[in-house]
Amino acid sequence: MRNKQTILRLILVLILLYILGTGKIFAQKVNRDSLRREAFARDSIKQDSIADAIKIRNLARWDSRKQHLNPAQGIRFKADEKNNKSDFFKPQKKFVSDTLLLNDSVYVKAFRKAAYQRALDDNSKIEKCIWLAFGLGGNFGSNDNGGGINLFANANFEFYRQLIVSPDIHLASSWFGGTSEESYSILLGKIFKQKYSFIVVSTGLAFDQSQSNDNSSLGNTSGSGIGIPFLIQAYVVIGQAVGLGIGAYADLSTNKSTAGITLSLAIGKLSTHERK
Repeated sequence: MRNKQTILRLILVLILLYILGTGKIFAQKVNRDSLRREAFARDSIKQDSIADAIKIRNLARWDSRKQHLNPAQGIRFKADEKNNKSDFFKPQKKFVSDTLLLNDSVYVKAFRKAAYQRALDDNSKIEKCIWLAFGLGGNFGSNDNGGGINLFANANFEFYRQLIVSPDIHLASSWFGGTSEESYSILLGKIFKQKYSFIVVSTGLAFDQSQSNDNSSLGNTSGSGIGIPFLIQAYVVIGQAVGLGIGAYADLSTNKSTAGITLSLAIGKLSTHERK
């Protein structure tokens, strides 16, 4: 009898332990499911917030297109271009899509940043370099002579964000006049403005002509071709109208490829980071 009671007690204890264990596992599962739902909800809210912020920034950039500095503000801004916290760039009621956005820090910050960048771009549009350049140097390399004299002239126009276009003429002749070469090209390049100087790197398309005076029975020979010219010009600016520099060029041509260096003089409107 006593053994039966002991066995019965053991069975009851095991049943109790099973119930307690099952309840704990179920509670842990419910808790994990609840945490997953909360995390998903937080992620959804975060993604919605990011999407809303992007929309607000895009709207601020669009609205800022309507706001520009007046002439008096432009002069003051030109004297202190690094001041991006100026009241000049605060969004004005007449330019915003909804006046309630004036209380949105994301909108106001994006608007000020876009308006400041636009002011910089507008200012750079005013300060463009336009100059004529003339040079004299050495030509290293017709295919049939040991080099000679090189003359060049070009006109340079800065038209957008330090991009320049340059019609260019190079004339080369061998030391003893046996060969002459002409290159007419249109170049597109980038101007890199330093404190008191600037560098221009450009390339484009050229039409080349050459003529050789041969004492043999062949007489004079001529040829023409299409070339890809490369030109580097570096100038030190004196005042705002004169620059002294050095240049290097190469012309990879279907006719005769040439290369050389020149000393050059630039005359025109020359602006650097320091002189505007």
